[in-house]
Amino acid sequence: MSIQLKPARRVRGEITVPGAIETAERELLLACLSAGQSRLSNSPLGLCSLFDELRPLGIKIGRPNGELIVTGRKVGALDPGVGEIDLTAVSAALPIALAILGGQGFVSRVRVGAHMPVAREFLLRVEAMGISWKSISDELLELGGTKLHGCALVADDLEAEGKMGLMVAALHASGTTCFEEVARKRDFAVRTLRSRGVDIARQKTDGGSSSRVSICGGQKVQSGAVELAGDLQLTSPFLALALSLSRSELAVRNVEVCSGTRPFFDLMRQLGGQVELVHDGDGRHRLEARSTNLKATRIAGKRVEKLLDQLPLVAVVATQANGEFLIRDIAHLRCGPLDRVAHLVEQLRAMDAKIGEFPEGIVIKGGSLLRGARIDCAGDPAFAQAFAIAGLLAEEDTELEAAESLEDVIPKFFEILESITKEKK
Repeated sequence: MSIQLKPARRVRGEITVPGAIETAERELLLACLSAGQSRLSNSPLGLCSLFDELRPLGIKIGRPNGELIVTGRKVGALDPGVGEIDLTAVSAALPIALAILGGQGFVSRVRVGAHMPVAREFLLRVEAMGISWKSISDELLELGGTKLHGCALVADDLEAEGKMGLMVAALHASGTTCFEEVARKRDFAVRTLRSRGVDIARQKTDGGSSSRVSICGGQKVQSGAVELAGDLQLTSPFLALALSLSRSELAVRNVEVCSGTRPFFDLMRQLGGQVELVHDGDGRHRLEARSTNLKATRIAGKRVEKLLDQLPLVAVVATQANGEFLIRDIAHLRCGPLDRVAHLVEQLRAMDAKIGEFPEGIVIKGGSLLRGARIDCAGDPAFAQAFAIAGLLAEEDTELEAAESLEDVIPKFFEILESITKEKK
């Protein structure tokens, strides 16, 4: 199957993008703690693997019309699963999942894969609550089957997801669990659980520089409706197009800004892009972008590492920037079944991009027009995303091959593009 793209004249409109997988995992797991029905809208497709692991535990999950409907089993009332529970695909929300399983009256065998160091660190942290666990191998552990009890824990160095995992474990325990929280490291963990009816006490200590957080076990978690804020990283292709096409204006509503999601946005600002995030309250933002004369730059080292997933898109933007754009320290992308650097260079040259390569990177001379071509996206969403934007920037029609995988990342991606590039009569 191939996708045909015609050149775009400009971008106009307002769109939304799917929620971040990390936030969606957290909200889904919290919905499992409520006996009522919770609704999650704007959830990403990447959440499906977690559905399959939760359903055998008695969680009812449906997705009519794209909205996620979850009927949980309240705190500590899951059904014993059959076989292993695979959490290898779970990212930041792993501590929450482990807290839920560790608080059940039965033993679960859980596969965490490469996340074993994170799992061990969290379980050691809550071991004082009486949680039972042991490693079966470097990727597999057993946990649960014992009653938990409240106690004082150390959490001042925990990130938000780890802190929430600690509090979820406390909900499964008898008595009160408490920990110290440094004022400058307050985050969404306490606020999120309070919004679900959980009573959490916070008392200032040390002159207000820190607080003592206390939570009683056995509390009910309320169900509710949650609209997930969009993932800032998923705005990147639309942002790239709006900045590159003259007379363009784009807004992306309901965007979440999390740690690690800003690299592409920040790079566009460095290139001179007229783009900003307007705070809408409760951690949500509105992204606004206008077309700009972009200026080339050089990126290497840690900056490149943060942009690896979007490197093809960065290269496409570089073709539109004024000057010479240098990208270094990407030699490792040549390893594996596909030399990703060579493939990127080959496809951009097919579109008449002025690009050179060397063992450690590429150099692109921007400011010249792209020509439509037949492009092989290699079944890779990053290539499909980048060359879809390149096709809209080109002078002639472009044909994308092996681009279907992009729909698994941003459903209706090409429909969204059409909605903001189609000229209204």
